[in-house]
Amino acid sequence: MLNFAQNMRSAWLYKFALIIVVLAGTSCKDLNQLISFNLETRDRVSVPPFPDSLLTDTLLGNEMMMIVTDPIYFGNYKKFETNKSLPENVEDVEAIDLIVRIDSGSFDFSFANNYSFYLSPSGQFFDDVELASIVNPEPGRVSLTFKMKPKNAEWLKIIRGNKYHLRMDYTMVKGLKKPVHLLFEMRFRLKSMPVK
Repeated sequence: MLNFAQNMRSAWLYKFALIIVVLAGTSCKDLNQLISFNLETRDRVSVPPFPDSLLTDTLLGNEMMMIVTDPIYFGNYKKFETNKSLPENVEDVEAIDLIVRIDSGSFDFSFANNYSFYLSPSGQFFDDVELASIVNPEPGRVSLTFKMKPKNAEWLKIIRGNKYHLRMDYTMVKGLKKPVHLLFEMRFRLKSMPVK
């Protein structure tokens, strides 16, 4: 009877060990299939004209502005198609930086101050993630480069979710006769599974 129990336990341990080896082999095999590539997003945000009269009237706070973009999708970037992958297949993210540059409409960022840049998966305030902020950009600056605040684990969740909105908060310090167009460029290093 004792031999039978020992044989049963040995058989069970053998099967368990075999399952572990198979699973480990499968996951190693999957890791060998990971594709590594750079992703550079490039999204345009437009600051609307702003009359000088709004800075001199008696209404408090009308110089504080906010812009939220329409939905943008990581999956629309050609890098995913080129590398035969999808945002939901991303396994690892290294966030490099955010560059905000003036595309047209102004010589520098001096039209405003107290800039804060956010990303939101849903476009709602409750899930905003602050990317970066700057109080007073130096005069003459046409681009701002930041190390983004979210951790790589947060980026993994965001990129896998595919959809995002960009939001910019700022305080006007002078009027604008025409729109100012900004380019938001986020740079990442991704590891992703190919689409089967």
